[in-house]
This record gives sequence, structure tokens and C-alpha cells, in this order.
Amino acid sequence: MAVKDSYDFGNAECIVITDSKNYRKRPEDYTENTAPVVISIYPKREGVCRPVVAMIPLTYGYEENWRSEAGKVRGEAYRELKKRVEAAVLSRISAHLGGDFMSTAEYHELSTPITFERYTYSQNGSYMGWSIEEQKYGKFMKQRTAIKDLFLVGQWVFPGFGIAGVMASGYYLAKEILKDECIDLKKEMAEFKLWQ
Repeated sequence: MAVKDSYDFGNAECIVITDSKNYRKRPEDYTENTAPVVISIYPKREGVCRPVVAMIPLTYGYEENWRSEAGKVRGEAYRELKKRVEAAVLSRISAHLGGDFMSTAEYHELSTPITFERYTYSQNGSYMGWSIEEQKYGKFMKQRTAIKDLFLVGQWVFPGFGIAGVMASGYYLAKEILKDECIDLKKEMAEFKLWQ
């Protein structure tokens, strides 16, 4: 969402909307009316709409894969379901934050796991890589491949999971490649003088 800077979140950076009963459910059992809503509030900049991201754990398989048609085609049933979910989530947010919140929302759009899969080719619409559940933790692709000079980094590659994992993935690989090439980048950067 893009929210006008006139809306005052106070010092909040994150808001969670849930109750003591629903937060304990399994993701497969959630609906748009029962799933916890986690709202990340980005820093305010004067004169610019503030980014606000609301996340809800509705699974890839929700409502028979979000009512997509054969071949994962997103037809009218998908679009109607997506509108229904978006309206329900916005209504819950508005009820929690007050009626004036929605009047300050300049833009909002719902992305589903089907959307993520379509645009990123990530299996089952994952936007963070492999599951971090205990029994699945440590499941990563290797950075080095059998093809000469083809390396992998990203959310599916060690150490995986989210933006920090993707950055670490690239960092660790860069260190390995530099070591293989006998390049001590730390030493070279320490010796480099910007004002020569």
C-alpha cells in the first residue's frame, strides 16, 4: 500500500492483527477473515506516500490454488477471489487502525502466491525460498555447479531465506571466488587511498 504521510502510525514499525485463537491455526486452515495480518511500516519521508506492506499467510493451495484454471491460468474466478480477499483484509486493517486509515491509502494491490510464481518462477509462489520449518531447515542448493564458471546465489541457495539470506549468499560466494583467485580484497581495499 501507499499511504499518505498525513496518517500517523506513531512510532510503530510493525502491527499484528490476530487473536488468541486464530494465530495457533495451521496456515492451511486460515481464511482471509482468520489469518493473522502482519503490517510492516516503512520510514516516513515528507511529501511522499509511505510504503506499508500487509502480509497474510494464505497458502499456495488456498481455495483450490486460488481458483486458477488448468495450466495455472488466472481467469475471472481467480480475479473475483483476489478482490474478495483484498476487500476482507483491507476491512480488517481499517477496523483495527480506524476509518481514517483507508482514506489515506492512495494505492493498494494484493499479490498472491500465484502472482509470485508467475513473475518469479518460484515453486509454489515462495517469496522467501525454502521453508524454515525445523524439519526442512538446511535444504539449500549449492552455490557451485557442475558447469564451469556457473555459480548460483539467491533465496534457494545457501544460506537462503529472504533478503538477508540472498545478500549473504552472494557475499559468501564472492569470498570463495576471490580466495580461489588468490585475491585478498580486504587487504587491497585497506591499501587503496581514495585521495591519491
